Amino acid sequence: MQNNIIKSIVGFSLSSWIGMIIGLISIPLLTRLLDPGQYAIINQFISAVNLIMSFVCLGLDSGLVRYYFEPPEGFTSKQLITKIMILCFILIAIATIALSPFRSFLGRKIIGSESYYAFIFLFLAVFAQLVIRLFTVQYRMQNAI
Repeated sequence: MQNNIIKSIVGFSLSSWIGMIIGLISIPLLTRLLDPGQYAIINQFISAVNLIMSFVCLGLDSGLVRYYFEPPEGFTSKQLITKIMILCFILIAIATIALSPFRSFLGRKIIGSESYYAFIFLFLAVFAQLVIRLFTVQYRMQNAI
């Protein structure tokens, strides 16, 4: 019983430990290999992705945790995650359309140049992060480490 609990704790925290180890290795390497300006651009891009993610998610990832085992009337857990994903994808599309007139401004602020590709990759990264976050929550709730 106790061994099973320890195995479960290690399994659920494994991704955090791996992320910490990769961070401990990669940050000193990146600060030595990259010019400080390049490193700043990467950090600004990641910060922009995280900021947009907070608006696009609207706390629905936390709602999935709350309602996964007790979904609202008429929903199953699978339908709940599907509805949340669809709503978040719609919000990403709205954010992309709403911010597209400001793409050159965002490009200058995030990467220092008016790149159309930076704008596209920004929202592709938001989309990827959203999918990863929702599936991570789902697999954790299913106890599928």
